[in-house]
Amino acid sequence: MGYGSITCNLTESSFADASLADLDLDLTGLVLAYGDHLGHPGLRDTLAADLGAGRGFGAGDRHRHPGPLGGAALFAISTTLL
Repeated sequence: MGYGSITCNLTESSFADASLADLDLDLTGLVLAYGDHLGHPGLRDTLAADLGAGRGFGAGDRHRHPGPLGGAALFAISTTLL
């Protein structure tokens, strides 16, 4: 398994396998916990103010999806269109 055995990867935009040790970070104080499932309230308010100004949109009118590459959002859009 891994990117070394893949000859033609047409399915994702990602990078080679890595471990946290490769990042050279001290993560001993990191606490992993669930956040607000709707996203950070301050970020929602900022997005609503910036993107909804004068259009009648509020913080609750936006859909947020996890992931830095938008995979969950793309899945939701494609299944909705299907």
